Amino acid sequence: MNLQLSVLLTLSMALLAGESSATDKLAEVPPADLSKLRLSDFRDDELDIPYYFAHFHRLANSVVMEGPERGFFSLPVWRPKQYNKPYNARVLENHLALAFFYCQDRPWNPYRGHPAVRERLEAVLDFWCRSQNDKGWFSEYGPQKWNLPATGFATMFMGGTLKLLHDGPPMDPQLMERTVTAQRKAMRALLTDDALFRAGMSCSNQYSGLWGGMLAFFEIHPDEELKTLMRKRLADSLLYHQSPVGYWYEAGGCDWPYTLRTHHGNLWMAWHFARGTDLEEPFVTGETRWADWVAYNSVREPDGTVLILNRAIETRSPGKNESRHNPIAEKVPMSRILSATDEEFRSLLVQKRKALTEAWPEVPDLEVGHDHAYSPHVLLNLTHRRWYPTKAERDAAIRQMPCFTAQPFNHHRVDHQRQQSYAFIRREAYYAAFNAGPSLTGNQRFGLGMIWSEKHGALLHSRSASRSESWGTRPDGEDNVFETSLTGAESSVNGQPVERMAGAGDLPRGDLSVSYPLREEGRKTVSFRDGCIDVAVQCNGAFSEQIPLLIPDGGRLEIADGRATLHNGETTLNVSFSPAAKANELRTGITVAGKTLRVLRILAQGKLDYKLEL
Repeated sequence: MNLQLSVLLTLSMALLAGESSATDKLAEVPPADLSKLRLSDFRDDELDIPYYFAHFHRLANSVVMEGPERGFFSLPVWRPKQYNKPYNARVLENHLALAFFYCQDRPWNPYRGHPAVRERLEAVLDFWCRSQNDKGWFSEYGPQKWNLPATGFATMFMGGTLKLLHDGPPMDPQLMERTVTAQRKAMRALLTDDALFRAGMSCSNQYSGLWGGMLAFFEIHPDEELKTLMRKRLADSLLYHQSPVGYWYEAGGCDWPYTLRTHHGNLWMAWHFARGTDLEEPFVTGETRWADWVAYNSVREPDGTVLILNRAIETRSPGKNESRHNPIAEKVPMSRILSATDEEFRSLLVQKRKALTEAWPEVPDLEVGHDHAYSPHVLLNLTHRRWYPTKAERDAAIRQMPCFTAQPFNHHRVDHQRQQSYAFIRREAYYAAFNAGPSLTGNQRFGLGMIWSEKHGALLHSRSASRSESWGTRPDGEDNVFETSLTGAESSVNGQPVERMAGAGDLPRGDLSVSYPLREEGRKTVSFRDGCIDVAVQCNGAFSEQIPLLIPDGGRLEIADGRATLHNGETTLNVSFSPAAKANELRTGITVAGKTLRVLRILAQGKLDYKLEL
């Protein structure tokens, strides 16, 4: 071979190598250009999409594509930043976002069938399959720290992804077979492993994602054996994941936000597939029990627009907002008291479209590091059926709430397993809730949870996870009231002891009194009478009584010797006490239903009797 030919051959090979290298280089997912689209391209049910659409390329391009972590999302936008680690399978739940945009056949979507999206989605699914242990579990908070939430939510989101991909653009068939096998393995583990089921007895929302994931899976991969196992576990969940008093267990007790937001979000997906089938009944049964519990723990403001919950008993997430959508309310009328109406929902869509139009093509920034900056829940439920009551339907349900009952009653609910008990008292002048039990978490507060009158709405509202905004007796020098735990309570009606039976039921009519020890330092008795509530405190040493009151706009709390009066154009509540006791007011800056929370503090020594008169 002559020198000239050798040089030409070498140059040709180099050029070919360069061309091969350029060809092999992984193409990135291109950014979406909203300026080339009109908001009118998006239907009303797609108005949540522009934000996710605009930031999709950042999520997709964060998928690691080389090395042992190939398929992991390196961008911390879902789950806490400190847990955005390869061992955390929950980070991988955004495979749903990749599948959503890869499959959507809509004029605004350039990502349908996009090869760069497919390549990353396949990498994530491969990593997901490799993240599962031999038993079918996934981990969350550390390497091989397999747990229920990682496994339960894995099945829910993968059910959604598999459903999207079933009729979508091409995917690697062998990888899809592996993914289906891994999903089936995780579902079987949740249905048969007692340790996983028992974990759901503490936090039900971590288990209930299974139902929607399974029902979506059955749409494309029918499996009668798994369906039989599912029926049994659905029945078991009503016995063990739901308290006999009606709430779904969260940290062993009641937590409004986790149930109304996360658990009901899970059921939204499940109901989409179960509605109208032979699997509908257990979802209706569980929701009926829950709605009855909510009704006793809720009061409505006089204008009918705001519902206030008995929040002092929250176990996990104090004061957070709840969802106002629950499609099972179509079959469970009492669930409608918490729901937005169809008119309110349509109005919300108009407002949302208006706000998007004014900002178009700008959308909010992606808050990298925020644990819900790119939540797959939003995209998961976009394809699931919504249902809202009419205003007339919601109003009809509200009129059935216990607080609007004309006849006086004493109602109680007891969960003996968790030693939690609740009393709900209706008198002509007021409605009240009283909570008792040992503290399941540091958040709960017991005793008087709320007092309400039909004319003036909520007047007293105790808060969870609070030192100064919860009702109770606080000994000098201590941070919290005695009522952070309330055990040893004894009840009587008209002086006759009553036994509180497990479950829900009415006690005899008459004056209900609840008496309980203040640890070793005294005793307290609360008596619910016609027109007033009497409280008697005996406590060693100095203490203060905290009474958290709701002051409406334009109202005021007037304190004089032996009396505090809540005014709102007229006297709405009197608190009378011994003139020897001193009282002051703590302004909190907290608002509830447009009212300001202020705490009346009565300072006493050894003994205090006071009366709440409505």
